[in-house]
Amino acid sequence: MNNVKRSKWGIAILTVLAVGLLAGCSDNKSADASKVSDQQAEAQDSKQTSNEEKKVEAKEEQPVSDGHENEADVETFISKEGGFSLELPEMWTNTETEVVGIVEGKDEIMKNIDWQTSFYLIVNGKADESSGPLMTISKMTKENYEIMAKEEGPALGEKLDENDKYVWILSLPQSNPYDEKSEEFKKFNDMVLDFDFVKERFHVSN
Repeated sequence: MNNVKRSKWGIAILTVLAVGLLAGCSDNKSADASKVSDQQAEAQDSKQTSNEEKKVEAKEEQPVSDGHENEADVETFISKEGGFSLELPEMWTNTETEVVGIVEGKDEIMKNIDWQTSFYLIVNGKADESSGPLMTISKMTKENYEIMAKEEGPALGEKLDENDKYVWILSLPQSNPYDEKSEEFKKFNDMVLDFDFVKERFHVSN
């Protein structure tokens, strides 16, 4: 009988120990799981902070827009014979089709002019030379400029620039050459420039 009691007590003690061990393992597992969860949260926070820092750095590296045209997007016309370059206005270049055509050469009538560069409205796919130009830039020697300036007749235009040998003159239209009801009339008015605008973007190259 005593042996049976001892056996029962032994089984009870073993059961209590087993339950204790299982509880301890469960607590360890729970603690381990909690540790892993904390590590994952820390890693996620670190990753998010890193991404935010990268975004801030990328934002700082971006150039600040000052509201002006990007120089890389500015289209510049260069006249080798005319000896100048001209930054064209966006309204002439930022279009699906060409709106302004350029015609260059020597003036057959005005022999004192070394070279002329005229800017015409494009009509039916080509520069409309039959109508007046939006503007003309004339290159002439200083000597010829002084001679022509003294002659009676229409004004030469306004001086854009000069160097030791040459003078560049800008001639602008006195009126719109197109019919008031035509589409070209409005386009011509929209595309014509003023002296200050051209002078600011005009550069002598020789």
